[in-house]
Amino acid sequence: MKSEVIKESKKVVPISAMLKIANSNIEKTLSELNESDREEVLSTLKKKPTKEEFETIKESTIQKLEKLISESNDEMKQTLIETKNKIKSTQFNKKEFIKLEQLNNGLIL
Repeated sequence: MKSEVIKESKKVVPISAMLKIANSNIEKTLSELNESDREEVLSTLKKKPTKEEFETIKESTIQKLEKLISESNDEMKQTLIETKNKIKSTQFNKKEFIKLEQLNNGLIL
């Protein structure tokens, strides 16, 4: 029995070409936003959150969720509990900080 040999060809794309494509995509996406959304995105990208800020927002969000849990029906309560548990196990990084900050700001009591 003869086995077939499959050759893979790999193309190396220069970093400069990848950066050019990425920058083009970012510029296109930003140009599609209105001025206030564009400013918010740029401001968020420039933020350098600390672990302490993350923990403060995390604690605030958990407190808001606990209040909502105590006031909710059983169906909503389960979703809120799952969200709270996910937040408790969330580790600090910039992406998670931004997501948590948006959730915290969106929770209205």
